[in-house]
This record gives sequence, C-alpha cells and structure tokens, in this order.
Amino acid sequence: MYLTFSNCAPLELNLTLIFLSVSIIIFISDLEKLIYSQLNYVFLQLGNGFMWVGNQYKISDGNKNYFIDMLLYNIKYNCYVVVEIKCRKLKKEDKGQVEFYMKLVDML
Repeated sequence: MYLTFSNCAPLELNLTLIFLSVSIIIFISDLEKLIYSQLNYVFLQLGNGFMWVGNQYKISDGNKNYFIDMLLYNIKYNCYVVVEIKCRKLKKEDKGQVEFYMKLVDML
C-alpha cells in the first residue's frame, strides 16, 4: 500500500499492513475489501487523527475521471491522505500516479 500525504510537509511512507489468517490475496479488489473490513485495525496502525473520506474516490482533471483507491483526511496535519493499493512491488510509475492524484486533491 502506498500512502502519501498531500498539502502538507512532504512525507511518503511505504506501509505494510499484516493481516493474520490471510493466505493469498490475488486481486487488488480482494485486498481493498480486506482493508475496508478491518478499518479500525488500519486506523490504529496509521495513528491518531485519520478520517475516512472514501474508497474509489472519483476525482477529475476536467477532461478525465480518476479513482483514488482510498482517500483519508488527517485532522492533526490538516491534509488529505492519498492511498494507492498495489498487490505487487511498487514501480516508478506508481509514485507518479499518486503525485498526480495529490495535485488533483490539492485543488479540492
């Protein structure tokens, strides 16, 4: 899971969440469902001050619609948190994708 804060001091975390009793996750949608079913655990792992904004959050650049896997808001830092979920090793393109989403979120 790639977690990036927008509109505040630059901070990027590669966050690995461990869910017990999970054998194999094949599809991203399965991982998303698991995370949504365990939101209390996820928020405990992230720390205080996080609020749920939405999943598959629709955002547009004026020409095309994009969908952020999870959008959170951090009250403590007064910023949105863009979460992109990948079931593979992160690539350079993933960072670019999240940075693009962050720019769109900053325009909200």
